[in-house]
Amino acid sequence: MGLPIFKKRIGIDLGTAYTLVYVKGKGIVLNEPSVISVYKNSNRVVDVGRGAKKMIGRAPYYIDVIRPLRYGVISELSYAVLMLKEFLERADVKPGFFSSLETIVCVPSAVSTVDKKAVLDLSYELGSRKAFLIAEPIAAAIGAGMEIFEAIGSFIMDIGGGTSESAIISLGGLVVNEITSVAGDRMNEEIIRFFKSEYKILIGEQMAESIKINLGIVENPTEKFFAKGRDLVTGLPKGIEISASEIRVALLPLVDEIVRVLKETLVKANPEILSDISERGLVLSGGGSLIKGLDTYIRDKLEIPVIFAPDPLFSVINGIATVFKDLSKYLSVLTQMES
Repeated sequence: MGLPIFKKRIGIDLGTAYTLVYVKGKGIVLNEPSVISVYKNSNRVVDVGRGAKKMIGRAPYYIDVIRPLRYGVISELSYAVLMLKEFLERADVKPGFFSSLETIVCVPSAVSTVDKKAVLDLSYELGSRKAFLIAEPIAAAIGAGMEIFEAIGSFIMDIGGGTSESAIISLGGLVVNEITSVAGDRMNEEIIRFFKSEYKILIGEQMAESIKINLGIVENPTEKFFAKGRDLVTGLPKGIEISASEIRVALLPLVDEIVRVLKETLVKANPEILSDISERGLVLSGGGSLIKGLDTYIRDKLEIPVIFAPDPLFSVINGIATVFKDLSKYLSVLTQMES
């Protein structure tokens, strides 16, 4: 008689900005920035997550700080594997001698076959015997509590660090979906560019992130933030107070691209679906959706209700958790890959 094999099931929201890990029976065990730092000469891991993120722009010459994902896909597979292995070890999530690992990993719905294979390779490197992929907007909709199997159009946009994805879901499938690389990272880059061109000051990625979070796109000249960087003329440290109205001007072209994607999604939908959406509105999820003033701006442009998912930062991972609780119910929304 053979020894029993126990299944260990984990869900991974492998985002450009953050990685979240769910373990069935334990809940969400990890929520860390998708960043790894390694020694250049050996590729030995220095740190991952928050510790590695603090090194961005501060690391000595012999340490590389790497973000293994860009615009929603794995750009550095070997470093993504290293990072995730370190994450799982810290979270004490490893397949035991008498257990097999099953994973669900979230991917953008428009991801290419090559990128799907990269996620598959990563899952195998982690020790998975069976791997499932789930489309990001489907996972976010499930995590937001939307009834995706009903014959009703559900409209969601998930705004992450690397991509913003808009989707209309009905009867368990994607009716229409659109994706853009305009998301949190692009907004940070635009803020950095704005400071260079307008003030001749170079600010870092983390300073740009702080400005985006604190000011958003609110049209309020009295709301200000003190930004610090390097004077590009003198090379010396310099600080400047900037208003929310200025950042709004810098970010609006990018926000308008997000609105364009939402409109494109609606234009492609059938009238019956549009009737559902006019009543139910749009649900926003993902960390990028929490930018101040974004929900109001979208509502004014689309002229439909706009609401936040109950827990926008965790919509995707909560969706994966829900799937694991009733795998047979949700099997049709998964892409299965086995070793």
